[in-house]
Amino acid sequence: MESKKPLPSSLAALQHYLAEIQLSEVASKLVTLWRQNKTDVLATFIEQELSKIQDDSSAKTVVIQELKNLQLLLQSEKTSRFKVTNQAGYILLVSSNAVNRLKICRILEPQGHHILIAKSQEQGIDAVVRQHAELVLLDADDEDDALSTLTAFKQHKTLKHLPILILSQTPNTEIAAEFIQQGATDVISPPYSGPLFSARIASALQVSHRREDDLSQGKAARRRHRQMHLIAERYLNSEVVNQMLDNPKQSELGGELREVSLLMCDMRGFTQITEKLAPQDVVALLNVYLGKMTEVVHQHGGIVNEFEGDSLLALFNAPIQLHEHTVAALTCAVNMQRAMSEVNARLTELNLPEISIGIGVVRGEVVVGNMGSERRMKYGVVGSPVNLSARLQSVANGGEIVALASQLSEGAGGARILRTGFVSPKGFSRDVEVAILVAP
Repeated sequence: MESKKPLPSSLAALQHYLAEIQLSEVASKLVTLWRQNKTDVLATFIEQELSKIQDDSSAKTVVIQELKNLQLLLQSEKTSRFKVTNQAGYILLVSSNAVNRLKICRILEPQGHHILIAKSQEQGIDAVVRQHAELVLLDADDEDDALSTLTAFKQHKTLKHLPILILSQTPNTEIAAEFIQQGATDVISPPYSGPLFSARIASALQVSHRREDDLSQGKAARRRHRQMHLIAERYLNSEVVNQMLDNPKQSELGGELREVSLLMCDMRGFTQITEKLAPQDVVALLNVYLGKMTEVVHQHGGIVNEFEGDSLLALFNAPIQLHEHTVAALTCAVNMQRAMSEVNARLTELNLPEISIGIGVVRGEVVVGNMGSERRMKYGVVGSPVNLSARLQSVANGGEIVALASQLSEGAGGARILRTGFVSPKGFSRDVEVAILVAP
């Protein structure tokens, strides 16, 4: 059974050339012996083929030279495995001229380069896409065809930045200028050997490698940015994240006075429930409940400012301004109560007890902004309305929403008013009139 030993590009080029001059059987035998690692048999076969060639036609002369080059390659195989060095690269040679393909392979392959061969524009583009060549050598034996191929590469969205060196047999400044104008990296004329040719190849590969590094770093940066964006969205809704990314000054320490609407929700009977549950079950219960509540807050343009045990504090109209933010907060509260049926269904699946929540909603002036230190900060809110929202939610029974009656002039967010009355919030000097609301 044949091994998967790859063909060196010079042998691949010779294989194609032999086929073109009706020596397919010789080509097939060469390839088979190479892949079977039968080095000694292959060397003998080459000697036999060389002895058979009697005439001196140009085609046979090329074959003789290439068979001798293959002999040299076999000798090097005995002492060192054929491999691509760190300084070498994957180079695509696009040429319809078999002799030119052989010459270029013979020059570049001993330098450690891996040569991919294409006879046409279509094969070339396909080879680059599939095998990720780092540099293209474009044979300008047919100048019109070479220009067409160059244009096709430069118009390809993923290949347009690939360095392309034009191999031009006839030095002509006007033609060279046209190739450069169309996007070629350089135009090289014979001889295709020596330190200058090698330096041009190395320089073009360095350009390609630097671009690959830049692309990799750019992709890594974009991936990190996406990850940070996703992480941020766990704490803020996407609009808040986008606004803060667009305006980095919003991440600086400082605060401002702003009218906001605050929503505080809390589980009823949380202490009694947790006494009967294992710690991991308490965490599971909180994650189901708080996860769904956070989702609803974000859907209504708010941000979750704080989790404290089973309590959640949501903020509307900061940091993003929100039109009719009190209505938005009340509508959010209604939909949070409606969402409790979904929360309890999930808790039942997990063999956890059903729960209920009370919600308080207040509008008022507070100081909002980034608080803490340069090393660690949080977007906070300070003011008596925060305390009042906590007091109102403590008045609410399970399934109820409590708001100041005077703040319902813009609407109750779709809630139904059960009753109104006065309460005496702890820490406040006077009674306040409230409305007890429920989701319809």
